[in-house]
Amino acid sequence: MKNKIICIAIAVIVIASLIVTATVGLRVTSRYAEGYLIRFTADKTINLDSVSEVAKEVFGDDFYAVKEVEFFENSAQIKVRNISDEQYQNYITKINEKFDTKLTSANYIVEHVSNVKLRTLVEPYIVPLGISTLLIAAFFAIRYKGAKQMLLFLVTIFVVEAIEYAIYALCRLPVGTYTVPVGMITYILTTVLYTAYQERKDNSDEDEE
Repeated sequence: MKNKIICIAIAVIVIASLIVTATVGLRVTSRYAEGYLIRFTADKTINLDSVSEVAKEVFGDDFYAVKEVEFFENSAQIKVRNISDEQYQNYITKINEKFDTKLTSANYIVEHVSNVKLRTLVEPYIVPLGISTLLIAAFFAIRYKGAKQMLLFLVTIFVVEAIEYAIYALCRLPVGTYTVPVGMITYILTTVLYTAYQERKDNSDEDEE
């Protein structure tokens, strides 16, 4: 009865996370969020801290991040959530004032970027993880001479990763640079713990015999 309640609870959580994802989507970090990239190149060295100060002043909370885009330290790129024509012109003016340049809109590139999908982040890992999972599952089938432990391993991996996904969706944790590594660590720990559990269970059964 207890196991049945746990299974029902997990199913409800996973279904709820899928509904949340379908309706409002996953929350992502600023690096992967939808917005606008604004790049420019000057004829002198650009200080990124100063660019950041200008961006914060012009765009306020809509400002995400700034980074250098060339090796010669004379180019910079910022990312913002939204941008109006007034903000754009104001940004150009203040950059000119800050660095004593005469840049115009022709020196700027504005590019709209879409919200990065979780699928895009995990795609490079699907094939190697799939192969690894099948090999490990085959090991359990051979080691324990049957499909029971193999199927239980596959179900365990699926449930653990589904719960991790549900945590991101329901708790609104931002998906970002560390999401995939965290998922990989969870996968490895689950595999190690499952293997240890099966070995202990197998030794216990042998002792009873």
